[in-house]
Amino acid sequence: MTRQESKQLGFPLGSPFSLGAAVADILDIVDENDVVIGSAPSEEVHSRGLLHRFVHVFVVGSDGRILVQQRHHTKKRGALLFDAAVGGHVDSGETYAEAAVREGREEIGLVGVEFEYVGKITNHDPPVEDMLGELYVVRSDGPFAGWEREAERLEWMEPGELAFMLDRFPYLFTKAMPESFRLWRARRT
Repeated sequence: MTRQESKQLGFPLGSPFSLGAAVADILDIVDENDVVIGSAPSEEVHSRGLLHRFVHVFVVGSDGRILVQQRHHTKKRGALLFDAAVGGHVDSGETYAEAAVREGREEIGLVGVEFEYVGKITNHDPPVEDMLGELYVVRSDGPFAGWEREAERLEWMEPGELAFMLDRFPYLFTKAMPESFRLWRARRT
């Protein structure tokens, strides 16, 4: 059972039925150099505005288009905003790469694909988020599964179209999305 499934079924954190949920909702607190200085439950990290880690994963199709998600309306932060196809917190004790693979599997069913490291990103949006992150890229045309729990919809966008939207309508996107896109665009070959 995933942590999302245990939450949907209403099992309290730490109950024997919420397998892994107690660990999965603990985040490492880091300093500006990305050194772990503590850990705390996710809700505490957010309510206190503590610096923590996240990952973004761009999914790029064989035609060069980028898969974006519109975040689910039930999300506590960034509901209905557009974002990378995959993204999430790095759990306590987890590496960025491990988090990218886990989130890819949980959010859109990515398995058996290579996650390519792109670079470091930040998301400083106090008091909502204060995060250091890493961006990864996956090449896949799908099929994608399970995304309905995380997103309202998935949509393929041409890089030029996404650049235009980010420039003209930044309020439609999460605060992390423009930096992730700029980094991807600068590093793509």
